[in-house]
Amino acid sequence: MELADILAASLETSNYNLTKVELMKWVEEDMHETLRHALLADEFEPGLQIHAQVSFGAVFKNGPHYDTVKHVRPDFLIVDKGRYPLAFVDLLSVCHDPALDRLKAAVAQKADIAFIRIPSGAKLADIKQHLRDAGALARIEAPVRHVRAA
Repeated sequence: MELADILAASLETSNYNLTKVELMKWVEEDMHETLRHALLADEFEPGLQIHAQVSFGAVFKNGPHYDTVKHVRPDFLIVDKGRYPLAFVDLLSVCHDPALDRLKAAVAQKADIAFIRIPSGAKLADIKQHLRDAGALARIEAPVRHVRAA
């Protein structure tokens, strides 16, 4: 019997119930929406997407200490239109663990993926500036503007 089968059978016969929790707190939802709007700016390539709570295990196949870091989840992940990771974004708030933030930054650096920290409550213009300053989307060329001759 496979481990997954054993676990499924155990859950089916257990009296224990799993408790659902909200995926994002309201401050994370606000940041998600604001980041989404920031990525729609003309200066960034069309097709960029933002995803919430994506674990390193979903982004990387292997690497040093993979078993340790695969469950770590930055707040957001920005991907290109081919769905390849460009930047991890973490919302700076009082509940963030500085040691965990250092780990996230080290993993992102090792993978050549930008790691951006944005203060909680940042406005759209500030978020765009954080994206520019971090060079998070520097690998992406701005869209070419075609101008018709008069």
